[in-house]
Amino acid sequence: MTDLVPQLVAFLAIAARATVLLSTAPLLSMTAVPARVRLAIALTISFVALGSLETPLPVVTGLSDLIALVSSESLIGISIGLVTRVTFEALSAAAQMVGLSAGLGYGGMVDPFYGGQSTALSQLLVIVAGMLMIEMNIHGDLIAWLVDSYRRWPPGTPPDPSIFAQALIEQTLSSFLLTVRLAIPLAVVGAVGTVLLGVCGRIVPKLGLQNVGFTVSLLGGLWALSEAGPGMATITVNAISEVIHG
Repeated sequence: MTDLVPQLVAFLAIAARATVLLSTAPLLSMTAVPARVRLAIALTISFVALGSLETPLPVVTGLSDLIALVSSESLIGISIGLVTRVTFEALSAAAQMVGLSAGLGYGGMVDPFYGGQSTALSQLLVIVAGMLMIEMNIHGDLIAWLVDSYRRWPPGTPPDPSIFAQALIEQTLSSFLLTVRLAIPLAVVGAVGTVLLGVCGRIVPKLGLQNVGFTVSLLGGLWALSEAGPGMATITVNAISEVIHG
């Protein structure tokens, strides 16, 4: 019986890291993925990782040691998950900016993936990006990254918080730059179209462009989105892939 205690403690530590990561990483943390499925994946990974550990199992002598161990593993899991999540959210933020400039962001809807409030344009691009992630096996790469993290940071080894904090800050800044990179082309198109409509309306007032300006802006935004939307999703997924394999 005493031999099972270290195994049980190690399993709890491994499961804590896996569960937290699957609850924060993109695609796997979507509400469309049932909690039971995430739990089953986390437990399966934990069993596999437990059998492949090459380092000594962590020694726990009391409840305080167990809490510290689980907290440490949870910190690693949430750090890895958020590093990829902030990159994925860059696409949603860019869609919000583009939608407002092109007249596509006035209607809101409940986000079926994360449960928050979002626009239809944001949901469309997120769905496209999610399909690309599945096609490129990003979810499999995330799981492989998680399994490899047990080798890089074995359970019971106190992580250096500064490493994860620096990585998260750098990736957050990169996600802001990615948001601007994704949004600027369509935002410029929308701004130029609005200016042209205004100039035409001033030059030829009898055209009555103020009555059709919103429709023209909306159609122009849809055309620009059809041209640039797939590319925006592809750039985002490639950025996530670079984070995982970087």
